[in-house]
Amino acid sequence: MKIKDFLTTNKWPLIINLCVIAIAILVACIVYIILNPPLDYDYEYRSELGGAILTKYTGKDLDVEIPSIIEGHPVVGIKGQSGNGIVNNQVRTVTIPDGVTTIGDFAFYGGESLTSITIPDSVAAIGSSAFCCCRSLISIVIPDNVPRIGVAAFDGCRSLTTITMPKNLTSIGCGAFGDCSSLLSIDIPENVGILDDDAFVGCSSLESVTIPDSVTRVGKSAFSRCSSLKSITLSKSITSVENHVFYKCSSLETISIPEGVMFIEDESFSYCSSLTSVTIPDGVTGIGYGAFRDCSFLAVSIPDSVIGIGGSAFAGCSQLSEQTIQRIRQINPMAL
Repeated sequence: MKIKDFLTTNKWPLIINLCVIAIAILVACIVYIILNPPLDYDYEYRSELGGAILTKYTGKDLDVEIPSIIEGHPVVGIKGQSGNGIVNNQVRTVTIPDGVTTIGDFAFYGGESLTSITIPDSVAAIGSSAFCCCRSLISIVIPDNVPRIGVAAFDGCRSLTTITMPKNLTSIGCGAFGDCSSLLSIDIPENVGILDDDAFVGCSSLESVTIPDSVTRVGKSAFSRCSSLKSITLSKSITSVENHVFYKCSSLETISIPEGVMFIEDESFSYCSSLTSVTIPDGVTGIGYGAFRDCSFLAVSIPDSVIGIGGSAFAGCSQLSEQTIQRIRQINPMAL
């Protein structure tokens, strides 16, 4: 068929219409793609709490900005699995979007290359082992909405030098900052009521601590092996100095035990080799096993209220006065 004949046939209007429809479909597809980019977020998640809980980052970026929405779901939480955080060992920085309320258990566990994590003010919970073993993390600001720092939350963060605690914090979990060996200082907020067991164990660069009077309990081994700790001010609200709480704080020089304390428990000051002076108030009734073992420079008076002293409580304390020695022998000869 000749071109002239083709153009004069009644098929031409149909072809034109088909072309117009095809162009319209193409334009619509382009607009849709522009407005709705492919949903390749490099994340695994599950739907929970009315949004998405991120469980894995599968991308290759070293500086990660977590999206606020994934496949139409607002991102409300981050949670790893036992022994595995959501990022790989190469990720260096993470920015968490506003709207996330929970940093759950194991969220960034083992993120060994992480140097910086930005946490938004919307976060109200930090779970167990959330940042455990983030060995390159240097500093952290915890939002004011967080009332509790979970068990082992920052355990093993060996490069962590500064922490900004939340104003509304009420408790610090067991081992929360254990072995943060570069931590230089800590400001414990006034609202905190409990420092749980091992809270700051092994913080070997920590030099001084003031525990506010709101604290009613400083747990077992809370400051054990803080070998640079020279001074500490205890809360007036505690009733006992618990087991191993200052064990091997080899730089600790003096301490005044508050008036309300009734018990100094087992090995609470053992191997505090620089300790020269302890003020034990009247009202203390018991001193536990090995409480001041090998505090070789210690000078101390035993108040009349003390009726029990455990074995080896003052073993190796070579600078005790004769009066103190006689008082200890009256109660328990095996304490020396």
